[in-house]
Amino acid sequence: MKRVTTFLLALLQVFYSVWTLPTTRTSSNSDCPILSSIKTQKNFNLTKFMEGVWHTRTYNSFVDIPGMDINSYEHYDLKSRLRNTSNGIIIENAGIHKAKHGTGKCLRRNGTVKYEKNDPAKITLVYNFPHLKHEFSYWIRETDYKNYAVVYSCSANVRNNEKCTVDKSHLWTITRTPKTEYPKNKIEEQAKKELCVHGSHNNVTFPETCPLDEKGVHKH
Repeated sequence: MKRVTTFLLALLQVFYSVWTLPTTRTSSNSDCPILSSIKTQKNFNLTKFMEGVWHTRTYNSFVDIPGMDINSYEHYDLKSRLRNTSNGIIIENAGIHKAKHGTGKCLRRNGTVKYEKNDPAKITLVYNFPHLKHEFSYWIRETDYKNYAVVYSCSANVRNNEKCTVDKSHLWTITRTPKTEYPKNKIEEQAKKELCVHGSHNNVTFPETCPLDEKGVHKH
């Protein structure tokens, strides 16, 4: 009888341990950190970051820039560059956008750059249109300047003491060349732990190239 009782108690403990296992974490707004708590690159050097072109490698979702329809197409060689002009710093974006059953075309969109003096890694991109001013954050979470950088963006108008919701949280990795190696797994794991950026990180393919400042670029 004692053996039966001991066996039943052990069986109940097994069932209890299974029932109380932590469930798989899913993406929800409760996972999202307050905006001011999101870490950016320490001692960020904007001048170094502006040296050369950046190619997008992976992303969970893009902030849709008006006129480029980024999330409606397959993307090839989506690249960007920050540079100084007489009117301040601008960002140049170019990419070949190809519909699934259509031909590719090269699109380009330029915007202006603002950044916080106390934390220059917290960049804001501004795109001006005749009847619309579109801006969103472009925060450099991590970079070694020569090889890769991790960019976080909240596409909502959120205050520092508020959370950016899941559908407005974006993360992508950029590299100096389409083949530059970077710590992909580490970046994605950090995104799951520290940000409400979950799900798959899509890869950008590079069968074609799109010039940033040459003739033939279709400007919107």
